[in-house]
Amino acid sequence: MGKLIRFIVKQNNPHMKTIRIFTIFFISTFLILLNSCINQGNKTTNEKSLSVNKDKIIDIPFLDKYTTRDLPVIETTNFDNYKFKDSLSREEIKILKLEKVVNGDILNIWINYRINISPNYRTIVVSYMPNDNELYTVLINYTKNYDIIDFETVAYDEIAESCMRIVSEIKKKSLEVTHINYCSENPDNPEKNTIIYIIAENGEIEASH
Repeated sequence: MGKLIRFIVKQNNPHMKTIRIFTIFFISTFLILLNSCINQGNKTTNEKSLSVNKDKIIDIPFLDKYTTRDLPVIETTNFDNYKFKDSLSREEIKILKLEKVVNGDILNIWINYRINISPNYRTIVVSYMPNDNELYTVLINYTKNYDIIDFETVAYDEIAESCMRIVSEIKKKSLEVTHINYCSENPDNPEKNTIIYIIAENGEIEASH
């Protein structure tokens, strides 16, 4: 009976109620802070993981079969000199993200060669036909994990009117892209317009002013 009375007195003691409230508040605050630290730690770990994945160097085995050409490259691909190769598969097109580059039927696209322009990025030259009358050739710069940095048309031919051509000289730090109009007033001396593009250290391509 004495123990029961002491228990009742203890429970009704206002100081004990205050202590219990303080204890509950302290424990709750501690748990909230602990959970916040755990979440912050997980966030930091995830950010580090994303950073590692972003910088990871990826190799694409099917590219090994394509020739790597030395600079400078004179690019004159046209219907008369082009050697048609096997088209890339849907999966290969997806891996190289070529749907961001080509117009029209992206299944009708081939890799011509690779170029070692810089150790900072990778370069591939592809050709594609959006229809039966046009043939485009495009230089594409990729990051080391094959995200597209930039691209530019370096050759073009059409046989609908046989008027327009594009040819280029690919150098280490620039592209000299020449547009030729054979339907000008003097077909024997066609109009030519050369645009020089600067290739930056990060692989971006910008017309020189």
